[in-house]
Amino acid sequence: MKKIALKTQIKIFLPLFLIGILTSCSNDDYHIEIPEGEHEEPVKIILNFESLPSNLKKSYVYQVSDGETEPPVTVINLTSGVYKVNIQFFSLNGDDLTDEIFDTDKDEHFVYFSKLNNSNVSIAYADDDATDSGGNKIGRKTIWTLTAGNTPQFVYLIHQPAVKDPNALSAGQLGGEIDLEAHFEVESAQ
Repeated sequence: MKKIALKTQIKIFLPLFLIGILTSCSNDDYHIEIPEGEHEEPVKIILNFESLPSNLKKSYVYQVSDGETEPPVTVINLTSGVYKVNIQFFSLNGDDLTDEIFDTDKDEHFVYFSKLNNSNVSIAYADDDATDSGGNKIGRKTIWTLTAGNTPQFVYLIHQPAVKDPNALSAGQLGGEIDLEAHFEVESAQ
């Protein structure tokens, strides 16, 4: 009698066990999901300069390499004049994050341009710059006016700033977290 009960149990539970194992295995086990509220970190900025009114174009790339301890410096070498600058952001794996930052997550980001002894660089947010839902310009398009000289220019992508003030004296005054800090050296000649 016990042998029949054991055989019956095996006949009932073995198929159920096998079905459970087979249905629990799927390709989704290898799918990595970014938790809601987290985002890819940008590691590369491209500043696309277009001289006004001649429309000559030049791009400058700033990229943080994995494991780098000192921030790199990208030299921007242009003649004095007025330039419209469009900024782009990329992740470590090369994904273009620009639209995500300025369209999808526009209320969570702000691009701040430091005011470090910039006697030869003046930066204003362009009239057609991207704006957040409160109407604040957020730094996708700017106008740079360069006069002869050399000066450092830092660019910060700030995540969840408390305020979006392009006239702040430092990025620290804006609150939030710095997603990326880029160091440029602007060298402009007559």
